[in-house]
Amino acid sequence: MMIDVDLVLLDCLVIEPFRYRSLKTNGCPVFLRFKASEDGEALQLVAKNLNHNHELKLPTKKKVTSEFELSESETKRSKWENMNDTERDTYDQDDDDLKEEIVKYEGLIAPVYTPFNNDPTRSLNLEILPSYAQYLIDNGITGILINGTAGEGTVMTVEERKLVAEVWAQLCSQGQLHLMVHVGGVPLPDVLELAQHAEHIGANSILCLPELFHKPATCDDLIRYLQLVSQAAPNTPLFYYHIPSYSGVNLHMGEFLNKVQGSIPTLSGIKFTSTVLDEGYAALKACNERFTVFLGSDTVMAGAYALGFESAIATTLNMLPQFGQQIVQCIKDGNIKEAQEKQNDLNSALEIIAKHGAWVPSTKMAMNLLSPIDVGPTREPIKTLTAEEAKQMENELTSLSFITS
Repeated sequence: MMIDVDLVLLDCLVIEPFRYRSLKTNGCPVFLRFKASEDGEALQLVAKNLNHNHELKLPTKKKVTSEFELSESETKRSKWENMNDTERDTYDQDDDDLKEEIVKYEGLIAPVYTPFNNDPTRSLNLEILPSYAQYLIDNGITGILINGTAGEGTVMTVEERKLVAEVWAQLCSQGQLHLMVHVGGVPLPDVLELAQHAEHIGANSILCLPELFHKPATCDDLIRYLQLVSQAAPNTPLFYYHIPSYSGVNLHMGEFLNKVQGSIPTLSGIKFTSTVLDEGYAALKACNERFTVFLGSDTVMAGAYALGFESAIATTLNMLPQFGQQIVQCIKDGNIKEAQEKQNDLNSALEIIAKHGAWVPSTKMAMNLLSPIDVGPTREPIKTLTAEEAKQMENELTSLSFITS
């Protein structure tokens, strides 16, 4: 027996044997319709409409769930913002709960890939996203970043990025995943539009690259740019994306965070994609450890966690999620040697993966090879690995004792 199930964006998906539940919609014409088996273990796409021509009418905010915590008290925020530097330096945060307003996160976020079909235009493959979300949940992941570097956000149109965000917003709401939306890598008007949209669909946080053409030369330049992004989404925590190897912007993050305090009310921290851990440590300690610093480099997790990092946005949480989780747990338990052994195993796999191409196409292929989720090829101008390169990668990876074919 098969039953029809609609996935209507930003409404509640319910799959139950023997019963079809009519879903209330919010006016969005986009939907995916599946047939579900009686035991609920299989889904088959039978109809879809991805035409996204309408004005969104969505909730303006949703609560943060899972292990990510956010307290929102404008009174406490105002108290902090009105302090001068001396008052902030001497303020004992244990005296009241103002520190809860300074948004702090702890956890592991997977920067998800955007699935594309293997057709001439590399069209979006949204049908696989429910399975992708369930795969991450089953593997203990509690947060995702969409449209980032791995997600190829910079080679997508604004409307495509919005559509992907809307589908993930629905799935994250159902699965209690923290949703971080990357809005950068495009002209400033588009950045602001994407930031507004992310807040409108209830994203838990926003990540943003620096301006990539008129690059900020000073911390003050970067602060001015991020102030504009913050104003576009004034109720959503903002994180700066520090990835100098891609952006070409290499301002010292410890100096930036010490300088920025009070200038951008929604700034909650950074994604630190660098292996310069002394700089990362300075960022952690900035402003009396006010900000969250997400580690973005998979190869130095053990060392970073030992220094005090508590959070990461790591690509390998997609296809090898157990390693990032095991490394952080070993550090918490004081098992430094075991953490380093796990890191060495992960780095052995990454060495094989990286030698077959640039980071995004090689890790995306590894996702296809090592997980049950086929996220498809990369989109131009990113070169997809050839079938021969993929086969060689697969043979080398499965030769590792800790990876099963």
